[in-house]
Amino acid sequence: MVALACWFAASGAALGGDWPQILGPERNGRAQDEELAESWPAGEPRTVWTKRVGHGFAGVAIRQSWLVLFHRVGNELVAEGLEAATGNPKWRSAVPTTYVSTISADDGPRCVPLIHDQVVYLMGPGGELSCVKLDTGKQVWFRNVYRDFKAPEGYFG
Repeated sequence: MVALACWFAASGAALGGDWPQILGPERNGRAQDEELAESWPAGEPRTVWTKRVGHGFAGVAIRQSWLVLFHRVGNELVAEGLEAATGNPKWRSAVPTTYVSTISADDGPRCVPLIHDQVVYLMGPGGELSCVKLDTGKQVWFRNVYRDFKAPEGYFG
């Protein structure tokens, strides 16, 4: 299991921009109106919160005060809505999976959640495509695109 950590500068909580999809808001790997510090006061940022997570390569998505984590726990693909500043859980949404990886020992999701308007889109490695509400985690819809469209499994799941 991996520990997920949020760090903030020792001078207080830093406010960051939204990161609602892979590579950020403009899909260029850059945060809007933010710059990296050239040095940290007192050596390094302090750890504000940590969370143990399951399997997967998916990064988190962030919008305003929300952080959405997507990982595999047992035989479920789990999305969790957390308070970004504190790590406090707000909701959990899960779908079953039987995916077995052919390229690595990790059988979790590989796609960063996508936040758009007030919903979150999630793509599991076994073709599990779902949409949940950002504020509650309630499922809006679900499709297994591999099964429904008779598609072959992709190389990365």
